Amino acid sequence: MRPFYFIHMENEQFKKARDSAVRMLGYRAHSKRELRDKLRQKQHGGDVVDEVIESLTEYGYLDDYKFAVQFAEEKMKRKSLGSARVAYELRQRGVDSGIIERVLEGTDVCEEEKAAALLEKKLRGEPVDETNRNKAVGLLKRHGYRDIQKIIKEYNNGI
Repeated sequence: MRPFYFIHMENEQFKKARDSAVRMLGYRAHSKRELRDKLRQKQHGGDVVDEVIESLTEYGYLDDYKFAVQFAEEKMKRKSLGSARVAYELRQRGVDSGIIERVLEGTDVCEEEKAAALLEKKLRGEPVDETNRNKAVGLLKRHGYRDIQKIIKEYNNGI
């Protein structure tokens, strides 16, 4: 197998598209569809873009599963997003639903704890009552948590 940079040396369009893709991947990980869309926006031809995606995938620079794991960990741990919101955002980026399911099953984030910490931060330690119930429910929905009533009940019991 020849090294990555020797493949398609005669094709200038391929080299330009590949260089653009590698530069984008240098900033952050991308899903295959995300990178494909960005390369097409840069006016690279469809066949060339497909070759670049295939080549980067073959050499391990582009992997939807690794991207989804990294993305889910970032969003769930640092941004306190729930699994429903993470799944939605991964679908928006073109990740296959089977991969999303595997990634979310494999996360070690306790959603109830993250949701309670989020409520604690936003409500400043106040219990959820009739005056701030809509605020709490909206906050948890926007962050993609499921079983909101259970989370609120556990939060109130923990105060």
